Amino acid sequence: MKQSKILLRRNKVWYHFTQGYRQSQIAEKLGVSVRTIAGDMEELKNEAKEWFDSLPSGQLFVHHKSNFDSIEKVKYELWHIFETTKNENVKIKILALIANLSKLSSELVRENIVVKELEWLRQIIGEKTFSEAIEMLWRIEEKYNEVEGFMKNCTCGAALGNSNLRQFESKEVTR
Repeated sequence: MKQSKILLRRNKVWYHFTQGYRQSQIAEKLGVSVRTIAGDMEELKNEAKEWFDSLPSGQLFVHHKSNFDSIEKVKYELWHIFETTKNENVKIKILALIANLSKLSSELVRENIVVKELEWLRQIIGEKTFSEAIEMLWRIEEKYNEVEGFMKNCTCGAALGNSNLRQFESKEVTR
């Protein structure tokens, strides 16, 4: 029984979090401590990470497309309601919903670039988890920023150019 209450609360925490509420606001809404909400958020992050890491290569694309298709289905249904209703207030609300869904679709398209980069990185790294791949990507970016900063301060930077910088970066990845 207690476990089901925790799961129910975590679902509510997630819902409010996705609506943009801060942890303190969520705690107030649910009548629990901020510490409880912080623990719930940590557990939700761990669950998401486990799910993310368990996906086989290429599976993220399937989930991404499924989300995109779901949005398009809802938009189709909203347009159908828009065309059949006579109530102007309902039509205005439907147009607002369609606009929000279109924005969400655009965000998914932009996220597709990230999905492709994660899959590319996973192929390069091998059988490491997505979180390990992301960690490696952060290390690569840090190293690239270090080298780029050095190149800007070095008089030879212009002579070396970006191609040598990229070669240095790829050598660092394989170490």
